[in-house]
Amino acid sequence: FVNADDARVRLYDSCRANLKKGIVWAKDRSVVNGKGHVVCYDATTIKAFGGIVEDYGHQSIDAYNDTVVRTSINKRITLHDKAQIVLL
Repeated sequence: FVNADDARVRLYDSCRANLKKGIVWAKDRSVVNGKGHVVCYDATTIKAFGGIVEDYGHQSIDAYNDTVVRTSINKRITLHDKAQIVLL
């Protein structure tokens, strides 16, 4: 559970995190739920409810509310509410 403005967390392998504040770097087959700043690589699964997702590889991304997904590819990204994709 990540809930501090200055938190910096790195996830590897099959880790899970619930994010409220801070930054999470997710790699391998990690799963992140919540809102904040997520940087994802490899085959991660992201369910974002606000904030920014920087995508460098993913299995799936579900973006809700006002989430901004920065990516170079829009495959397997589902947008809900006012979420948007910004292509790099």
